[in-house]
Amino acid sequence: MEKDVNNEIIAIKQLLSKSINNDYFDYIKDIIDKNVKDCNLLYTQVCYLIKLFLLYDYENNNLNNDYDFNEIIIRFCFKLIRTNGFNCDKNLINNNLEYRLYHFFINYNLNINNDFKFICPLNLSSITHITNALSRDIQTNITNNICLNYFKYLKEYINVNLKIHFQNSNDVINNIISNVFNDIINNTFYSNALFHNWIREHKKLIIPNINNNVFIASIKDGIDNYYKLFFPFINKYIKNNDILINLIKINDEKNVNKLLKSIYNDIINNTFETNIIYHSWIKDNIALIINEFNKSNCIDFEKELNSKPFIFIPFMQY
Repeated sequence: MEKDVNNEIIAIKQLLSKSINNDYFDYIKDIIDKNVKDCNLLYTQVCYLIKLFLLYDYENNNLNNDYDFNEIIIRFCFKLIRTNGFNCDKNLINNNLEYRLYHFFINYNLNINNDFKFICPLNLSSITHITNALSRDIQTNITNNICLNYFKYLKEYINVNLKIHFQNSNDVINNIISNVFNDIINNTFYSNALFHNWIREHKKLIIPNINNNVFIASIKDGIDNYYKLFFPFINKYIKNNDILINLIKINDEKNVNKLLKSIYNDIINNTFETNIIYHSWIKDNIALIINEFNKSNCIDFEKELNSKPFIFIPFMQY
């Protein structure tokens, strides 16, 4: 119960024993206790059902792109366990994911070699309204796990597998791992060429095939909306441009890094504060930078994670 005192919300908590007639207290308390235990058991089993189902698909090389664990699918998982599958007529299941979940559930419970079984609590009360709320909670937890941790899992995968593959190489250190990570998520090859074949081989295992490539209309568009992608691209373009590097050598510049930074600032701010010698190069290359960036087929993975998190599930299995 809540009370508004001086525009502040104060929670008023009372003991159950003081809120209910003593004649009914034990009876109501037992019902609440049982429902809490039943819901906890069902919640845990639904989570295990989803995990075991995904592991089963992985072990049988059957990873799919339909793992849309929305609230409806998770309610279906609760129903499977509550009814032991009896009220889930496989002939009436239209959703392919539900159909596969149903068969996995039935076959798993029938397998005598599985010590763990999915069981429905005895004398289960009508708690559909509670399991509906729990379905939303599980969906939120799955979504948050993907959105908040995908990059962390990806970096762990790179860290472990890169070191295993190049176990005799001294090049595999933290900054190299970071460079490979950036190449994988930015669809670039800025890291040492030694790792490029490894990137190509492993990228298809850990990155979904996304066709929603980033396209920018101007330098300002790239900086304002895709800074994390566009910033390293421009830096790499400037440092690797042979015409610019030769121009710098001809003019015998002393502080090359400072000059490159000034040229970068001129490009993104549409100013010309560097030596006039470089203005022509800057003007000629602004359009080239935009075109080259668009051809690189970069993906805004943060946006994709937030809009379509479930497509990452098959790739997180690794």
